Amino acid sequence: KNSNFECDFLVALDWHLPELEKFQQERPQDQPDWDYFFHPKVEIDNVFGGDLSTVGGESVPRLCGESLPGWAKLTQRYRGRFQSFFSVRDFPFDQHLLQIVVKIRFGSS
Repeated sequence: KNSNFECDFLVALDWHLPELEKFQQERPQDQPDWDYFFHPKVEIDNVFGGDLSTVGGESVPRLCGESLPGWAKLTQRYRGRFQSFFSVRDFPFDQHLLQIVVKIRFGSS
């Protein structure tokens, strides 16, 4: 059976860039201009009816700090309806796993 469910979830990404490590060494007090550094773009598939919104988190990446040079982090909270196929053969004792398809698009803008 095809069903849809509302879900609220976080996507947390961490990544390392040697160029970012160099930037932090040369300009330790500055934040990078993310137009010039790689950062992944999150795409969410299997959204039901296009009903997806970003309800919290960061709009731009942040540095992980001095203890992790060259590492960046991006955390975003989403809310939406997702469609998936469920077997109801064992109803009312069935269990379901709602799959949310998260894709990362590699691009710097």
